[in-house]
Amino acid sequence: MTEPIGDIHSLASRPDVESNPIEAPTIFKKGEFYYLLTSWDTCCSGIDSTYKVAMGRATSVTGPYVYKDGNRLDEGGGTVILGSESNQIGPGGQDVYEKFGKYYMIHHYYDGDADGVIRMQIRHMEWKDGWPYFRRTGCKC
Repeated sequence: MTEPIGDIHSLASRPDVESNPIEAPTIFKKGEFYYLLTSWDTCCSGIDSTYKVAMGRATSVTGPYVYKDGNRLDEGGGTVILGSESNQIGPGGQDVYEKFGKYYMIHHYYDGDADGVIRMQIRHMEWKDGWPYFRRTGCKC
């Protein structure tokens, strides 16, 4: 068995939601902030998936991660920045890639127009006042 090295830090939790459905964390740094993205709710159920991506940011990699309203992710806070939209159901399982100062989120979703076939997507992250967001396209990608 492998033993952890150093301190263990709780970064995010959903204690008020049955089974605490949170997974697929990814952390990246932009400027002075670290950003934590997590997937919430139910994955891997095709068009019945309720997966979504939530986030918070911190000035230290160990947190605490908060959203604009000050709610801490380790106390059940966080804000959904990407949920089901149009034919794209249950986005999640994300990672972030940076190239030449532009940030992209890579994730999967279930295609509601193709009986829930799983698809991969790269989305450009937009920024406003130090917070990432995604344009809503309503696309049938």
